[in-house]
Amino acid sequence: MNEYDDQYAKWLEDAEASLDYIGMGVMPVHTKDSMSRYLLHGMPPGGFLTSCLVGDLFAACQMADTANSRNLHAIAQWIMHYAPPECYGSVQKVEAWLADHNAVRSSYVSWLKKKEVWHLMLNTR
Repeated sequence: MNEYDDQYAKWLEDAEASLDYIGMGVMPVHTKDSMSRYLLHGMPPGGFLTSCLVGDLFAACQMADTANSRNLHAIAQWIMHYAPPECYGSVQKVEAWLADHNAVRSSYVSWLKKKEVWHLMLNTR
């Protein structure tokens, strides 16, 4: 296990302890799906979630539908506390995550897959 894995292990353990699906239970289903596609497959999220990820909460408020508007604080908190820090915080970070610059997203996905297999082997899910 390398330093990257150790960091994500801590963040994800904290998230899993308090929230379902790595903490995404606070998000509306359509936002959770969009976040999952972004994190795992590098698919660009819509305007609301992109605004959240780049840190433009004024734009996020403007673009939010009713469900996201009600949950904006929780979504922002989830991103800040549980999303990989390489995937949010600026336009450049979001673009790099989408492009899988330096294979950061691929490494994250690989780690998640290994963790899931381990849970299945231990029958903890």
